[in-house]
Amino acid sequence: MSLDSFLTQDEINLYNPAYCGFLIFSSLRSFCELDNQGMHCALPYLVIPMAVSSKISSSLPRSTSTPIASWISDQGGVLSDFPAMVTACIPIVNAAILFLLENQVIKLSKDGNYSINEELSKNPNLFSKTESLKQAFQATNLIGRWFSHSSSVETIYAQLGIRP
Repeated sequence: MSLDSFLTQDEINLYNPAYCGFLIFSSLRSFCELDNQGMHCALPYLVIPMAVSSKISSSLPRSTSTPIASWISDQGGVLSDFPAMVTACIPIVNAAILFLLENQVIKLSKDGNYSINEELSKNPNLFSKTESLKQAFQATNLIGRWFSHSSSVETIYAQLGIRP
């Protein structure tokens, strides 16, 4: 199945695989700086909706020392639709991951963890052009570091109210 069977052309242009792939890559890089085992393959599905939603990305904590559960309890209704957002972003994340794998920028281990295969720019100019791009880029870096401090993928999913 192709991405255009799920999204309009405008949505495809907005959430194209290269853009979302770089956001995932940035989060993965931040994660791997703290945990060299790599990022579990289920976590990128949380990164994109958290980063591209300005309501969520602007409410992220300033540091990774804030526990995910504490941050969630402070969000009120901001996260009420988060499980639906994650589901809606599945085709976008799949396309972005496929883009990264096909271009050999990331690799998937036998344990189901993504790691970096090729280094890319840490601060591309594209992400300083608008406030929303800058905010999404900063959010992915924080999310990667934050997730690396969590006890498990299952805990993160459960805290965010997402069922497999």
